[in-house]
Amino acid sequence: MKIHAPLSRQTENGLRWVTAQVRTIADEVGLALDCEPEWDREDQLKFKLAVTIGGQSKILKLWVPNIDDSQGGDNPATREVQQKLRNQIREFVQLFAPPKGRVGF
Repeated sequence: MKIHAPLSRQTENGLRWVTAQVRTIADEVGLALDCEPEWDREDQLKFKLAVTIGGQSKILKLWVPNIDDSQGGDNPATREVQQKLRNQIREFVQLFAPPKGRVGF
């Protein structure tokens, strides 16, 4: 993590949770991370996560409130935020997948 400003425990836990989800989803789709994902703060409301897979680097931008809300305990609102983040992460990781072969024109 390249973040130099102090973070709340909830934000730190949220960043760790997102990083773990990136690893898990990449594994699920058969992709391997080239290196540890790196966090940086874009501004007060957004974090950037740099991920490299197969020599390609891409940036995922996430809202701080969503990261924080992903760590709200075991309740329906937290689970909903986590599911939305997982879907966003899954779409992001799919960007690294090789193109599927096309049949026909």
